[in-house]
Amino acid sequence: MFAGVHGKCHAGWVVWRNTCFMFSDIKEDWTQAELRCRAFHGRLLEILDSETNRFVKDHLVSLGSLAKLRVYFVGASDVAKEGTWEWNTNRERFDFTDWGTNQPGGSHAENCLALGGGDGFLWHDYPCHDQHEFICTTENT
Repeated sequence: MFAGVHGKCHAGWVVWRNTCFMFSDIKEDWTQAELRCRAFHGRLLEILDSETNRFVKDHLVSLGSLAKLRVYFVGASDVAKEGTWEWNTNRERFDFTDWGTNQPGGSHAENCLALGGGDGFLWHDYPCHDQHEFICTTENT
């Protein structure tokens, strides 16, 4: 899949299907990660389909072995109701998922969605107060 930098994306962001992606190399808790994305007029990534999921996973793999040791927060949680996972912007439940084995774990302490590099960037629930890298998106308009 081709991804490049063009349009009105910020420097260092990656373009795919008219969307700009920023793969953070700094760590924040989930709330601060969302605020950082908003500072760029974006939001934490919402993975609505298998094609976007595949692009993100492929890009993370292309970043090399260091990325495989990381965990990346994205824009969903079950904070409002335990076990009911929703995307941040529209509070819609998932139509597509890519959960890792025994995920989500169902713990009341693990309410924020992240991609875990240790198992090919499958979806995991993590404590929101943990500090991890994150992925932001914004429209390439």
